[in-house]
Amino acid sequence: GTGGAWPCSTDRTIWAVAAWEVYKVTGDRKWLDYIYPIISNTIMDDLVVAYDKSNRLMRGETSYMDWREQEYPQWMEPADIYSSDATVNNAVHYMAVKALADICGEKGLDDEKAWWNSHAEELKSGINERLWLSDKGYYAIYLYGRRYPILSKQCDAMGNALCVLSGVADEARA
Repeated sequence: GTGGAWPCSTDRTIWAVAAWEVYKVTGDRKWLDYIYPIISNTIMDDLVVAYDKSNRLMRGETSYMDWREQEYPQWMEPADIYSSDATVNNAVHYMAVKALADICGEKGLDDEKAWWNSHAEELKSGINERLWLSDKGYYAIYLYGRRYPILSKQCDAMGNALCVLSGVADEARA
């Protein structure tokens, strides 16, 4: 199965966004020092295992539906789901990478901050170029199909909301 199993589920990086928010509220430097290597290592693992350089998107399933049958065609196997590029997953990764860049900035790691910001921009470009349905005016739920990817016409409310809230969507798309 896939439900929560890495690397089919790579949206686990949402905790990085929450961890960064905790720091912003508390200013606890020990917390910042604690979360930095964990977040960095987690995102680096995903870059090695789940990042598709050709389309600048993170592979992995959608996040929030309870049953795979509600989101994916019945013929899809875990390998197909892993190779899909879900909007919500990519928005989560964008947010996590931006949080990591901010953490690096807070720690004075300017070169790392610049690198992570650059990667965030790659994700943002990939999302906007590959997952936006211009004729519909929203982001698709996912791009799927291992050899010949197809952009689903389904809408993902959570993915679209995260694209707006995170700044992936420009003002016109928002």
